[in-house]
Amino acid sequence: MRFIIRGVRTEDHQELCRLAHQAPLLSFQPSPERLYNRIETSLKSFAGLLPADSSIYQFVCEDLATQKLAGASALFGSYISETRPQHFIDVVDNGDQQTYQRGTETTRTSGVGGLIVDNLFRKTHYKLAAQLSHIRLLYAGMKPERFTNTFVVEVLGKITGKGESHFWNCFGKKFTGMNFSEAYKRIANNDRSFMDKFPTSYELPASCSRLKISEASVGMSSRGSQHLAKRLGFSFQNKVDPVDGSLCYKADQKDLIPLKQGNWHTTKKGSIKGEIRLLGTLKDSGEFYGAIAHCGFQNGIAIVRENICDALHLSEGNSIFVAPHC
Repeated sequence: MRFIIRGVRTEDHQELCRLAHQAPLLSFQPSPERLYNRIETSLKSFAGLLPADSSIYQFVCEDLATQKLAGASALFGSYISETRPQHFIDVVDNGDQQTYQRGTETTRTSGVGGLIVDNLFRKTHYKLAAQLSHIRLLYAGMKPERFTNTFVVEVLGKITGKGESHFWNCFGKKFTGMNFSEAYKRIANNDRSFMDKFPTSYELPASCSRLKISEASVGMSSRGSQHLAKRLGFSFQNKVDPVDGSLCYKADQKDLIPLKQGNWHTTKKGSIKGEIRLLGTLKDSGEFYGAIAHCGFQNGIAIVRENICDALHLSEGNSIFVAPHC
C-alpha cells in the first residue's frame, strides 16, 4: 500500500499550494492565505471545535514513498446554506427547445468538492481520484451527525482551449457583457451581484441549440469526476451553475455507496483471506486516516496486515470503520 488519505496538517501548506496551482478550483483556490485558513478550519473541524454547519474537512492523499502530497479533496458541512446560497439554472426540456429558469437554494446541504490529483499520478493505475472520492465519503459514514441527509457535488462543464465556458458565452455574456474570466474572478471573490442581470426565464435560441444542457455537457477533463459521482450514487438534477455551466448532482446520504454498508469493527493485526475494502480510523484528537486496502474478518473482528495498521496508526483493539469497495 503506497497511499493513505488523511486530514490536512499545518506542515502541508506548501504542498497544498503546489497542488492548487495545477488546477485552480473555486473550492480550492491557489491563494496561500486562503489555503492557510482552510488548513486552520479543517484542523478545528476534525477536532470537533466548530459547529457542524461551519465545518470544512480538508483531506490529502499522502505518498508514503516520498511523503509528498499526491492529491486533495474536501467535505463541506454546509456546501449550501443561507449565508452561502447556491445559484443555479433549472433546465427544462420542451421537445427540441430548452428553457432556463433561474433559481436559488438556501437549505443547508452538505457537499463534496475540491478534488485534485497531482499531474504525476493522473491517469495511472493508482486511481487516486477514486481513492480520495471514496475515502472522504467514508468519513461522513463515521460521523453522520456532522452532515445533512443529502449531499451535492458539481461537475465542471465544457471549457474551451482558451479557458472560456461554452455555457457562459451562450448565456451569461449576453446579459452582462463580461468575458468568462472576469465573471469567474468575481465569483471567486464571492461577488455574484452581476447575476441580477440574468432573466428569471430564458429560452435557448436556435443558434445555441448544439449547446443544449445534458449529462454530456462536461469537458473531457471532467468525465472522470462525473463517472465517479454517478458510481458513488449521485444523480444529475437538471441544474447547472449559471456561470461555468457545472452540472449539479445530488444524493441522499443513505444511498451513497461507501456509507450503505459501513460498520465499526475491532482491529486485530494479522493476514487472512479477505478483500480490498475502504478503511478509516479516528484518533482521540479527531485526526483521521483512511485507505483502500486489504482486510479480512474473523468472528466479526477486522484482521488488518501489520504494515497497513502502521500506516493508519492502528493498534490492536482500536476501532476501524470498514465498508465495501465499490
